[in-house]
Amino acid sequence: MKRKFTSKPAFFNPRALIGFRLCLIGLLVGLLGAASAAAKGPGGRITVKYKKFPDGTELPGVPPVIVTGSTIQDASEYKYWVDGSNTTHKYEFLWWNANGTLEFNRKVGDNSTAGSNTFLTAWYIEKGGGGDCAPNCSVATWAFSITEDEVVTDTTPIASVSPPGLWTTPSTSVSTTTTSSSIVITARDTIPVPPKTVPPEKFQYWLGLPPAPGKTPPPTDVSFTVSAGSSGEEAACYQSPNARPPHITPCQSGNPHVNCYQ
Repeated sequence: MKRKFTSKPAFFNPRALIGFRLCLIGLLVGLLGAASAAAKGPGGRITVKYKKFPDGTELPGVPPVIVTGSTIQDASEYKYWVDGSNTTHKYEFLWWNANGTLEFNRKVGDNSTAGSNTFLTAWYIEKGGGGDCAPNCSVATWAFSITEDEVVTDTTPIASVSPPGLWTTPSTSVSTTTTSSSIVITARDTIPVPPKTVPPEKFQYWLGLPPAPGKTPPPTDVSFTVSAGSSGEEAACYQSPNARPPHITPCQSGNPHVNCYQ
């Protein structure tokens, strides 16, 4: 008796067809995930900016750039710009604001988490003038929001001045010419910072401008002392109580292969 064998293509087998479909769906999901990761990059998007202190405008000739993934930025100590009247302007480096952490080395790095948007801002102050400040010597102050990466306008960081009579609220400057004794300037503990005025940002430390290069100042007292007849510029730095913990940059990690020069 002859046996009759009947063969069918595998694709007409219901089980094989279901397995093929599942494999195809898995392959498509994998390809979409890889494309999404490639679009985000290994470290998200980092906006690198150069700003003038205190007005926060763009430093002339240095437009913002967007970097995908990790980056190491190397800021020069001075920036120069020649305006339309052929006058040369000199700007001195102050600090980097690395996504809410002030860094005082000119070389700094950042590696944002995948899919997030972070920023690196180099702040510079224009240099010029100089000479004897008499008879109108004073100390100028600003309130700087580390969280919002900006000078808080129309706000004085000063809570009190001793001896009295050298300052009146809401002034941001203190005269040093009408006394022969040392002057103690005390910062406000908190200030409201738009657009989120609640909760207010908390005082962190005073920074002389420019700060000591390459050294992160520890939290200090809310007061600092200046001599009679002197002049200077000070920034009172504030930060949101909900700010994220500081991240570790190459210069903080102790990596011997990173040149964190002053």
